[in-house]
Amino acid sequence: MNRSTNAFSTILSPRSYVTAGFDILFPALAEYIYQTLKAKRSDCWEEYFGQAVDLTYFLDNTDELRLLNIALENSTSVYPKKINDYFSNLKTIRNNWAHPRNNETDLIWARYAIKTMVYLSILIDSPKTTQELTNLLDLIQKKNFIGIREDLITFLLQEVFEPIENFAKATEEVLRIAAHSRELLKQTKTAEDVSYFFWDAIFDKSQSYDAIKECGLPTFEDIRREFEYRCYGK
Repeated sequence: MNRSTNAFSTILSPRSYVTAGFDILFPALAEYIYQTLKAKRSDCWEEYFGQAVDLTYFLDNTDELRLLNIALENSTSVYPKKINDYFSNLKTIRNNWAHPRNNETDLIWARYAIKTMVYLSILIDSPKTTQELTNLLDLIQKKNFIGIREDLITFLLQEVFEPIENFAKATEEVLRIAAHSRELLKQTKTAEDVSYFFWDAIFDKSQSYDAIKECGLPTFEDIRREFEYRCYGK
């Protein structure tokens, strides 16, 4: 991929937005993976490159897929679980990018892909990368936003909150999480605020997410594409 961070200046297609996102994210992500591996598994370079390597060599001889494979192969011993989850998501995005099928590279997919990159850049503490990716995301999110606050809230209440609140075997923890999230949702002022609330919940997969999923209840992840459709249309 072209490493120019200005790659999105003439973008026309959703897939091209994701290309630009990878171009922006790659240098910071590669440095993070390299430096973390160097600190925790300094003996791994022979395994991957047949020799000791510096950061410049690592950047020049690694593409997105190889980078993510290296990270995932060392996931349990080197990287925190939350970052590992993002590595896995990003690898799926990369594979869909490289081998697009059906509607897997539409605008809904592109927005999800760039949002994944934004949150990952925050986790690896790269403010400059986060800002550039946020600017790219703004270009996509300003296109054809049709969501109406009340409709979006009603959709979330019906699809996620009410099934949780009406579930006879819901634990106190799950009900507490739902009540807290409902209050945050009520504080939103605009449809865009609801969208931000939704995506913050999507990417903050903590123990609360696991608790809800273990009860067999719907999560925001389960309705992601339908929510995006209601925000932006097809």
